[in-house]
Amino acid sequence: MILWLSRAVISIFRYLYRILLYSVLCFSNKPELVEKDLIDVPECIVRGFIRKMDLKERITIRTKSSALRDIDDMVPLKVDGIVLKSIGSSEISLCFEESIKFIFSGNNRLQEAMTQLLIVLNHPKLDLRSIRFDFFREDTDEQIMEIFSTRLTFGISVKLLHFENCSFQNLLTLLEHTTPKVLNEIWITGRIHRQYNPDTIDRIFQLEQWKRAKTLVITGGLFGSMEHFSHFEELALYISGFTLQKNWADTIVIRQAEQISDRKYIRHESEDSNFSIKLFNAEKGHFKIKRVIKKSDDENVEMLRLI
Repeated sequence: MILWLSRAVISIFRYLYRILLYSVLCFSNKPELVEKDLIDVPECIVRGFIRKMDLKERITIRTKSSALRDIDDMVPLKVDGIVLKSIGSSEISLCFEESIKFIFSGNNRLQEAMTQLLIVLNHPKLDLRSIRFDFFREDTDEQIMEIFSTRLTFGISVKLLHFENCSFQNLLTLLEHTTPKVLNEIWITGRIHRQYNPDTIDRIFQLEQWKRAKTLVITGGLFGSMEHFSHFEELALYISGFTLQKNWADTIVIRQAEQISDRKYIRHESEDSNFSIKLFNAEKGHFKIKRVIKKSDDENVEMLRLI
């Protein structure tokens, strides 16, 4: 009974101290006073308080107090998802886990949004599941590239990198600053700028991040040749109609005029590979291609299978 009461008192004390600490940081104009008071609190206890905080609270302490930020650096930060999105031509939205949302407007909106984003991305023990970059503004390419190049302390440790309505330059910039050994999936959806330098595309294909990723989801058109995509273990294509882009026509050809049932396979043999294709969704024109190894009597034949 005594042991239970002591544990309850300690839990209540920790909860109240956490609320007090967060409240002072949020409403005090002199956070340095909080830092001074922290000297009297063992660091292990402060780490325990921080570990119990939600993402919004941790963003606040990283912004308000350098002393707490140093301690917070030692506590793993798990974030489910981040979305950076342009809203029209005048606003930028930054969302964390669909619950914490910031809207930036004015001439410095990009700088302010990126500053807020880097508060989280610069955490040395960040565990980020996904980040979605929806930014269809060519005039910001150089600004974004400069900000990531000069102000990002660590590589972005993210498992899924999602590009939607952005430029190839932004695709290159974010991939370059992503940790290769962590990145597992790349999604390229929506509209991609078609006015691109072929050198930019070639640099994307040469990145270790591109080569080591296992899954690629792509819509709205393909770029490059088949060799740049064949290393993915899983490749999902969402294409309107049944006609693949011309640069893939030498490998796989699906024509709108062909009547394809749900169970029918189409095989097209080229000099390089064999492909077994099955319709995934005839009505919407959705396809999912999975890379498999088919064993034959003579040799193992590598295939991309639409499943």
